[in-house]
Amino acid sequence: MCLRGGFPEALVVMGSFGVLLGRTELKRFFEGWPLYIVRAVEMNLRSDWSDWVEWPLEALGLEPIPRNGVSGDVVMGRDGMACS
Repeated sequence: MCLRGGFPEALVVMGSFGVLLGRTELKRFFEGWPLYIVRAVEMNLRSDWSDWVEWPLEALGLEPIPRNGVSGDVVMGRDGMACS
């Protein structure tokens, strides 16, 4: 409910969870999901909260998606990569 409601705090926690998911012994089972989760969090966080997603992006070796100030202009594929 907090994730759907757009609570930035919940999204930040979810981003950290994405990193932890990729570091478990079962990471083969969760293949691709850590990237997907962190990218989804990044795209749904307001720009004033973007500093809070830096660690998850860095931990997964991802570059931040450039923001145009308009939310919803980026579509993400299953592999966690952004598509226009």
